[in-house]
Amino acid sequence: MTPHDPSARSAPATGRRTPAQAAALVAGVLLLLGGLVALVVGFTGSVGSQSEPFPAPGADDGPGSDLLLFAGGGLAMVVGLGVVAFARAAAFRSAGGWSRVVVEQGFGSSPPRTSAPPETVRTRTCARCGALNDEEARFCDRCGTGL
Repeated sequence: MTPHDPSARSAPATGRRTPAQAAALVAGVLLLLGGLVALVVGFTGSVGSQSEPFPAPGADDGPGSDLLLFAGGGLAMVVGLGVVAFARAAAFRSAGGWSRVVVEQGFGSSPPRTSAPPETVRTRTCARCGALNDEEARFCDRCGTGL
């Protein structure tokens, strides 16, 4: 396709990723999957080693290696999730103005801000004692005289 090809403009820009973003996304997913496998293997190995409290010498590396595998798998999953989130955020940032449009379509645009004139509060002053009363008051709140 050439830059002047009309069909090149019909594709939305939101679905395209740069090669670096795609590589980061693939690496993040692989870290997530590898971390999940290590997490499960470490957990099952740790639980399985608890059934024999005194294994034969050299038969097993001990529960410490399984726990390290479990912890390493969890760490790999956290890092993989961070990489995937970063790659997706970079793709959304590169979308430019489309992000705002998508958010407004999902949540609705905020109502336009209009400044209403301030509401005036009127009071009535009592002729006898000088107290301020509400506009609708028929009698003074302080002395009870009719307004």
